[in-house]
Amino acid sequence: MSTNSKKAENMFINLLELVGYKNLQPDYNKEQIIALINKTYPNALDYCVQQRAKQKLQTKWNIIPINLIIDWVCGVDAIISPDGNTKWGFDVTTDASKVSKKLNKLREFDKLWKILGITKVGVILLEIPNEFEGITLLTEEDKERLVNSFLEDVIYAMDDQTSEVRTHFFSF
Repeated sequence: MSTNSKKAENMFINLLELVGYKNLQPDYNKEQIIALINKTYPNALDYCVQQRAKQKLQTKWNIIPINLIIDWVCGVDAIISPDGNTKWGFDVTTDASKVSKKLNKLREFDKLWKILGITKVGVILLEIPNEFEGITLLTEEDKERLVNSFLEDVIYAMDDQTSEVRTHFFSF
């Protein structure tokens, strides 16, 4: 994962928190999720280990946080419950050329995210200006503008979407 990608994921999670949503990924039980992955997609964990090994990276599932497992295997970076009932998943990127691949991965692993209780997923293409230094450095007025823009461009659009998987664009 590139530094830009991780930065984008972190900024997105910070934005969710600013709006008032909690990322639900850490609330899942790791052992149950690993068992579900093995049952639903028997080769998924091994494939992930092989891909990471090509980058000379270890993969020790017993000590990897659940949010990384859900991200690496299922392609979901964040999960929210906008109404306290339904759950939505998000895969975040700053690279427009990766959107199609991410959409395909979400479609491929639909059984798993549905087992997680997720009813809709979206690939979020983030545009982050080079001069943007982070949410915490924004004025209260800029934070309010960002929240309203995010609600309009992502949350309300996702609520209105009729397909289970869709791309959304958001610019900071």
